[in-house]
Amino acid sequence: MWIRRLTLGASLALFAAFTASATDNVVLNLFVTTTKQDSPVKIVGFRLPNSATGDEGPSEMAEPPEQGPVLVCRWCPQVLLRNTTPKQVKNVSLQGLMGDPNRPEEINEVVHGMGILTESRLGQPSPYVIAPNGDANFGDNGLWPSSMAIIAASAVNSNCLHVAVAVWRVEFSDGTLWMSDREQEQSLWKESLKQENTNSCKDSSAVDLKQLHRGTGTRALLVRDFMSGTTQSYSAACPVQWVNGELSMGHCAW
Repeated sequence: MWIRRLTLGASLALFAAFTASATDNVVLNLFVTTTKQDSPVKIVGFRLPNSATGDEGPSEMAEPPEQGPVLVCRWCPQVLLRNTTPKQVKNVSLQGLMGDPNRPEEINEVVHGMGILTESRLGQPSPYVIAPNGDANFGDNGLWPSSMAIIAASAVNSNCLHVAVAVWRVEFSDGTLWMSDREQEQSLWKESLKQENTNSCKDSSAVDLKQLHRGTGTRALLVRDFMSGTTQSYSAACPVQWVNGELSMGHCAW
């Protein structure tokens, strides 16, 4: 019995040592970019919080003017959208097209399912309204690097993460609807790879990132202002490690 216990203890120690060494120097490398899309609403760019004034903050909700009690994320990273039609946009939803740019093309398929500007509003009017031929900024909690990195790493099971933000659905005030299609989404993601040098990211396949605990990620200080102008892309590096038996992500530097 003593020998069995010793063997079991040694096995557990070896397993702990292996899992610890497997995550040594593992970093989620996240690159987020816009797409050039044939859609009635165009993504102009991202408006990013000023990192000099704080870090990723919890969703601070605020009521937008003239739209009743609908809540939006005030200090989250924002996406600037342009309505290219003479019709009012009643509601618009985006999605993050996720994948590992280093995988061979024949097996490198886009992973879908990361909704942006899609939170439940419990029957309230949509806050994502854009005037005819107008522009609008909208913030979303999913645009924070920590939120996006955890979702993408779990879905793609890689630490090399390329996320192309694209328009998914547009509802107009006249009742008409536009939606993207699967074939277009695949080509959009592959076309967006041209905006990034992917050679610097090395896949750490020894770590099963599908185990990544979604409750992790550092959000320390509230951001209170934004950087001037817009950008077509942003990136972040998020370390991964085992904490109390759970695969967790640390603070994302971006």
